Amino acid sequence: MPGKIDEGAGDNLGRCKRCSSQAAEVVVRSEALCGNCFLRYVATKFTKRMESYRVRNSTEDAPPKLLIPVSLGVSSVTLLWLLNKQLKGQLERVGRAGFKLLICSVEVDLGGEAPPEAVQALKERFPEHEHIAAHLTDVFDYDEEGGLWAALEPPEEMSRSVPSRQGKLNSIFRSLSSTTSREDIHTILLTRLISFLAKAHECESVLWGDTTTRLAEKTLSLTSNGRGASIPHLLNDDTKPHGVKFKYPLRDLLRRELVQHARFIKLSIDSLIIKEDRMEKAMATSGKNASVEGLMTNYFEGVEEAYPSVVANVVKMVGKLDSSKWSNNSICAVCSVSVEVGEGVSKENRLSRRNLCYGCLRALSE
Repeated sequence: MPGKIDEGAGDNLGRCKRCSSQAAEVVVRSEALCGNCFLRYVATKFTKRMESYRVRNSTEDAPPKLLIPVSLGVSSVTLLWLLNKQLKGQLERVGRAGFKLLICSVEVDLGGEAPPEAVQALKERFPEHEHIAAHLTDVFDYDEEGGLWAALEPPEEMSRSVPSRQGKLNSIFRSLSSTTSREDIHTILLTRLISFLAKAHECESVLWGDTTTRLAEKTLSLTSNGRGASIPHLLNDDTKPHGVKFKYPLRDLLRRELVQHARFIKLSIDSLIIKEDRMEKAMATSGKNASVEGLMTNYFEGVEEAYPSVVANVVKMVGKLDSSKWSNNSICAVCSVSVEVGEGVSKENRLSRRNLCYGCLRALSE
């Protein structure tokens, strides 16, 4: 089967197709590879996307600082492991690094956060890097003018006193009637929080752990949620949708490949992965709790195994989308997307909830 990652023993796979000297242990996109060649395959895909942060592209006195959000799923932990390995290699070869890391432990699930013991384990495993922790309520600390809360504030709260940060968050999610809209707004707030933190700590870029599979899921989810116009600005490398550069170093790797990679280096990172880097177990895909995000995750889980080229083509298509219409003249108060590029936004609707794009208007009205 094309692209299948064989999780069984490699006894029947013959010799590695690349080195021909070792027994193959895994089949990746029609190629039977030994363990060493598979690890080299993953490292090569990652290094290609980190080309701009080679030592020769940085200054000796002030290498760029990069923020990596770590949710303790397999993708973000693997990305951190690869970044740490790259930095060590740079220091060994030339005596200095091409960048420095700021590791941000973030809560991912609605109402949840990374367990303190897991965050501590992360600090102990990577003590050479700077660490910070973030909770979704922190987003309101950076909302200096109150525009975010004013745009999201439910009508029933407008006559009351301003609640606490947690009270604001609870009030917002209570007012959203569908699972899809809650997950949509949750993702927006989390993305804005990470962007706020990156700018506050003077980071040049945010390095997201999204794989090819995850980016394909996001592409279809954003389209279904009325946010198709923002796709090239949110999911392509080196864009600045929130005033800080976004990069996706794992965009050429499938989720299944990272799961297999984690098994090969389990002595190094397996103990840090406390949750699967997907959400289908946390949300239903039928009935009143169904969500677009959950449906897309389950859909691509099957497509990824049988037709990996289909998943890759979805992400390649994103790279070809036109981003020239992006404007900063009129920015959505919630997601910071240019309102002009959003479809279906009437003047009356914009004024009804400050200045909102079509996607946010739709999420808040459900």
